[in-house]
Amino acid sequence: MSSPGSTGEWQFIDCKSVQSLHGLSDLLTEKYGSGKFSVETRQNVYCIRAETSSAPLDLVSQGCNPVSYFAS
Repeated sequence: MSSPGSTGEWQFIDCKSVQSLHGLSDLLTEKYGSGKFSVETRQNVYCIRAETSSAPLDLVSQGCNPVSYFAS
């Protein structure tokens, strides 16, 4: 499940809790930069990893709430 150049831990977000996929994409781009994260969909779960940061995703506390998230 790892990819070359990725240093962060995978974070998991239930697809049902994402209100706006475009909003999630915008938030990840703002937080990590364009092309600096990976998103995969597996069994109704978004698997996200930042390539430049090992910090866990904390999207809700960013003031934007396109998702209700949970981390593994």
